Amino acid sequence: MKIILKNCLFFSLSFFFVAYSSGQSLPFESNTPIPHSYVAYRTSETILIDGMAEESVWDSTPWTAPFVDIEGLKKPKYNTQMKMLWDEKYLYFMARLEEPHVWGTLKQRDTVIFYNNDFEIFIDPDGDTHNYVEFEMNVLNTVWDLFLTAPYRNNPKVLNQWDMKGVLSAVHVAGTINDASDSDQGWSLEVAIPWTVFNEVTQMNATVAGTFWRMGFSRVNWEFELKEGRYSRKKDPNGSYLPEYNWVWSPQMVVNMHDPQISLSDLNFVQKRVHIKAARIFLTTRYKRTIAELRAKREARRRRGHKKKKKKGGDDIDRAMRAAVVERRNQISVIEEKLMAPRPTLLSVCVAGDMQDDDTLVELAEAKALRSPLRLRSSSLARSMSPL
Repeated sequence: MKIILKNCLFFSLSFFFVAYSSGQSLPFESNTPIPHSYVAYRTSETILIDGMAEESVWDSTPWTAPFVDIEGLKKPKYNTQMKMLWDEKYLYFMARLEEPHVWGTLKQRDTVIFYNNDFEIFIDPDGDTHNYVEFEMNVLNTVWDLFLTAPYRNNPKVLNQWDMKGVLSAVHVAGTINDASDSDQGWSLEVAIPWTVFNEVTQMNATVAGTFWRMGFSRVNWEFELKEGRYSRKKDPNGSYLPEYNWVWSPQMVVNMHDPQISLSDLNFVQKRVHIKAARIFLTTRYKRTIAELRAKREARRRRGHKKKKKKGGDDIDRAMRAAVVERRNQISVIEEKLMAPRPTLLSVCVAGDMQDDDTLVELAEAKALRSPLRLRSSSLARSMSPL
């Protein structure tokens, strides 16, 4: 295994089971670039693994930022982005790779796939940097999956014969494969990894909702040459292969993705997606509904001839109204903290409570939020928290 190349393949995106609290030191030096974060949402829609990602849930799932050069200094020649989802059976990946010349030659499973242009996924569920899995595939949907017991610096056992049982993968090509006479748009891929695969790596929880994992993603791309119409890796005048390009989601500033301390990024598995503005709309609507119900209750008492007793602090309805104001203020403060955090890379938040019972309201709130720009400032928050 080519170590310098394999070093470029890990931990550009990380998934933690344990989140870092504010004020706690992060496991990388201050001069290390802060990596991106991503939230993976649960889907109830059936996903067909065909490489085309035509399901509506993929359309509403956010892309990662475009991949960058692993050293963070050069802009990649071609764009790469990806998305993630999950359900009770699988962890899903979808990636789109821009490529004007789509080519591949390797067709045998568990061969060294990165000798072709490829896409790679690395997963360390418990985040201990040991016992992690690697998955690579090329445009021919040829797969290489293996198990590593430790980072390279610890002389790991590399179990090349290990297979991800039940993994599904597919490729769709926008163009033609191995045809130098035309120009292609690129290729897209889908991968579905069963949760049962990770039972060999760590003790899986009953659900991954709310947990954080460590992962890494990389795209390897080679300069090519044509001989009798056949693609192959390009060589220099001395007959040596030109170095590959390593494009990742988060830059490490060094070609060493197998050092977990170099680049850490958060991926959070959540049950339901709620945009920040949508969450605020949801809380406001629920607050108004609560106040309306309490006023209706008071009116019903009045009609029955019930007289409000004058006592310090008011009656039970007065106390319930004040409690609703406080609850809304506290929940909106949580949203504001998410947005104003030192690492405000998560563009979505989850609002705890009875949101599972308000699916329609959440959908309406999200639709309204997406039609207007996000404006969440302290002054507007103060105004919005005043009682009706």
